[in-house]
Amino acid sequence: MTRPVPRYLHRLARAAIRQDRPVGLADNTVVALTLGHSSPDWTHVHGVRCGPEVRAIAYPFGWCDEFDMPLALAINRSDTAIVVDPHRADALFVDDGESLLIDAARRVLGLPTPAPGATPLHLNDMVWLHRIFELTLDSPLGEPPPWPLLACLHPLSDGSHTPEGLRHRRGALRTDWQSVHQLAQATGVDWVPLTPTGAAWFDLGSFSRWLLASLPDPATVLRELGELLRPSDYTRVAGTLALSER
Repeated sequence: MTRPVPRYLHRLARAAIRQDRPVGLADNTVVALTLGHSSPDWTHVHGVRCGPEVRAIAYPFGWCDEFDMPLALAINRSDTAIVVDPHRADALFVDDGESLLIDAARRVLGLPTPAPGATPLHLNDMVWLHRIFELTLDSPLGEPPPWPLLACLHPLSDGSHTPEGLRHRRGALRTDWQSVHQLAQATGVDWVPLTPTGAAWFDLGSFSRWLLASLPDPATVLRELGELLRPSDYTRVAGTLALSER
């Protein structure tokens, strides 16, 4: 049986498409959301929080050219979320609750998002691979940085130059997303970038996914490093990650 789509939610999504900007529904009136940026792009709803008088929001997303129109996501305070295609009469319910798109919409309404999936330790490894990749690209062609320097780039490095040493350091550290989130609210995150105020806008689930999405896919970076690093150093990097996953 097909679930009925609230009419007002469908209309709100189409209003966002027509206006090409984030909008809200307050007292049955469509209102433009005030963003901290002149761009109407959905990522600039970060930091926006609507009061209880706004019962639903919608914003356009997706690539489109000058002859086409974007899609729109709409969500209400009951956490009913739909995606509307301007070329279709019906709407698609959003059942994937862990995308950056719906995370942002939920936070605008002050709704919670699903709990984090990956751990902060996985984030540390992603940061490490990204640092290695950037340093390798900045090095002279054919002269990749040596293993001791690569090992020291890991956020959890204590100066150990062995994969086993990094594994021990990684396993000995006990941290969680709550601790990472609290630190970000105090100091911000420089590589995103994310200010302390911006960090406070996220809850743990949305915060973790935003940070992880800000870094390149680790499998892709590792394949690239296989072509750039010395074979022995690549083996050490890959071995450290393999040990970390046990």
